[in-house]
Amino acid sequence: MTLRKQGGIWAAKRSGSFPFRINRWLPYGNLNIERRMVMKQLFISQPFRGRTEEEVFEERARILSRVEAIYKEEFSVIDQYHQIAPEGAGRFYYLSQDILMMDKADLIAFSPDWQSAKGCRVEHELATAYGLNIIEVEL
Repeated sequence: MTLRKQGGIWAAKRSGSFPFRINRWLPYGNLNIERRMVMKQLFISQPFRGRTEEEVFEERARILSRVEAIYKEEFSVIDQYHQIAPEGAGRFYYLSQDILMMDKADLIAFSPDWQSAKGCRVEHELATAYGLNIIEVEL
């Protein structure tokens, strides 16, 4: 990734595939670009059924803390918590959205009980088949 300042605005150009997938100069405004460039993206696969929103987010926070302790670096969690599907969405809507987001992740973390959910098992199978970086977190 090459950075340069153009008229007071930071711009970045891809020199590899991590972490941005861009192939032209792209303005980033006055953001803290250095911090955004080094922070890796984390996708968390966990069952949602039968849990309150509070329980889901508490477990996500514990998983994030555990992953950061293991890897000794900060991660930005990809927000895949979908609250409402569009009208007419099929039963694979949420799973398809998660799979699209998995492709953006540098690491995929699976919660301790990921095997109890069909969607998590599919995500694990895909991540394994495509050689993505995965970790099964024990809390």
